[in-house]
Amino acid sequence: MGGVEHIVRSVVAQQINETFDTVPKTIHFYFQDCFLDACDASILCTTPISNPAVATVVKAKEAVDSVAGCQNKVSCADIFTMAVRDVIYLLQTLTIRMNQNMLPPDRRAPSREVFPMPAVWGEIFLYAAFEALD
Repeated sequence: MGGVEHIVRSVVAQQINETFDTVPKTIHFYFQDCFLDACDASILCTTPISNPAVATVVKAKEAVDSVAGCQNKVSCADIFTMAVRDVIYLLQTLTIRMNQNMLPPDRRAPSREVFPMPAVWGEIFLYAAFEALD
């Protein structure tokens, strides 16, 4: 992965670190934009930039456009699609740090302090985003 995809994934990762709301809101807005109509990123035009999903796409677009030879070559709809893909990928690669005191005594061990995020969480967020359309 390189070029535009790398830039978009970097921006998405930074946004998730700044506000975890980026995850559900990006997925939700993508469903609103793409499953109701064609993927044209028109929802970005009517939503304030304070929304983490919009901020992610705008920052990624600015980062892509700042590369020599890339200005106005990649559409917001394409960046939006890459951002959603990256949100789901990054969600599945997160880890959960647990306080050892939260574990039952028989499970308290240094090797168990970091747990991988279950892959099913990506599916849960997708389902929640889709259900929010009703």
